[in-house]
Amino acid sequence: MSNILKVSVPTGGLENTTRTNPINVNDVNISNVVDPSKVVRPDGQRPNPDKNLGTNYESNFQSFLEALRNRPDLVESFTQIFFQMGSMVSSGIGEDFAAEIAKFLEMTKMTPEDMVQFLKEQGAQNSKFSSDVFQTLRDALDSTKSVELKTAILTFMKTFNDASSSRNTLNNIISVLKSMSRYMPQSYRQGLMEAAESLKQGGGQEAMDANISALKREIIPFLSTYTQRTHDMGRVRDFITLLTLNTARYESGTMEKLFADFQKMASFQDFKKVFGEDMGKTFDRFLEELTANKSNQFADSLAANIHRALSGEGGYEMKAAFQNIMSAFLLNESVYMPLQHFILPAELFGNLMFSEMWVDPDSGNEQENGRDGEKSRKMLVKFDIKDVGYFDMIIINQGTKIDLQLHYPEKFQNMEKDIRKGIAELVEKNGMVCQKLYLVKGGPSIAISDVFPQIYERKNAINVKI
Repeated sequence: MSNILKVSVPTGGLENTTRTNPINVNDVNISNVVDPSKVVRPDGQRPNPDKNLGTNYESNFQSFLEALRNRPDLVESFTQIFFQMGSMVSSGIGEDFAAEIAKFLEMTKMTPEDMVQFLKEQGAQNSKFSSDVFQTLRDALDSTKSVELKTAILTFMKTFNDASSSRNTLNNIISVLKSMSRYMPQSYRQGLMEAAESLKQGGGQEAMDANISALKREIIPFLSTYTQRTHDMGRVRDFITLLTLNTARYESGTMEKLFADFQKMASFQDFKKVFGEDMGKTFDRFLEELTANKSNQFADSLAANIHRALSGEGGYEMKAAFQNIMSAFLLNESVYMPLQHFILPAELFGNLMFSEMWVDPDSGNEQENGRDGEKSRKMLVKFDIKDVGYFDMIIINQGTKIDLQLHYPEKFQNMEKDIRKGIAELVEKNGMVCQKLYLVKGGPSIAISDVFPQIYERKNAINVKI
């Protein structure tokens, strides 16, 4: 019989080697020396920080930081496309794509008043919970000392968020099922696609209950049977994980759970002191927020352009540029990004301009906040004006006072006096006072982390440890 276990007979004559050849603690060729009386020297082994048998709870945040360091320059990527979109419409691309680009370009034609309104609407879209009813809820959260009420409010907010995202969550579930089917044998693929098609879009709570029942009683058991029979340890298992997470979130957003969480929250006296005694009207206010139509035509048009470009309709260069744009957008929407992010593609007085800005509304510290207690706000603005150049601007605002630092193209170095005068007049025109103004000629683009170091310090990021 072949020796499949590789068993060998011990070599004789080595039983008493420790007696005849004792260990010398001073022998530098020996690692992990054990000397009970004292520590003679290091054992020669270096710890490996990357070798961790436990869960690395910081991996998500470290991935975010790595992505931030390698972040594509959105201004550069967007202007590469935006400044050429007019010629693309007549360059022979598909009619549907050309029509979508033309629609997008029409939206970018703005007046100064339109730009202000556009940024306000974008800010409202960025803050899902920005209405009066949620501001009152924040007041209740801040004013109460009850840990139980705080927990109830946060639980309700999570359920409300799941409920308001239920349509998108269902779309994610359907997308996951379709993507999963591509990695399955044909004999299983057909059954999964039929199950995915049975999920109902819209239709209110009844359709939602039917979808949850189909997911929990048919689709997930079907996939469980599939993995047991095929032992598929590849991409399908990854998709199953995404499916179960989205299913849990979808089920968490039912009206039944939302109402139950609201009743628990509304049973506290501290909550009633802030909202009043009529809990029926209060719940109706939350329902109005839940059913409000908050669609954004500009965002929808931009998303349609990105989708078509990534599908290859505009060629390789456009696909690569839009991929950078999408990556930058997703990074700025990360739960670890403690800043509000805005974009402004605009055609103003016949000039094409693209601007990107980050705002920290809670940037105040002891040095920046004044004695009057007003909170200071910091923002970083990057903008590129076609045929003019690229600018970086840092603004610290406190009440009606601002400090401003502007990095301008080198070709304007002889116009610095005019730039100073123009900025001072513009600030004064808007009822503000420019306390400090720094002008910097040229130089590299300012990194986000240089202006907002708290991104790395995690002072006001959301903790999403598993």
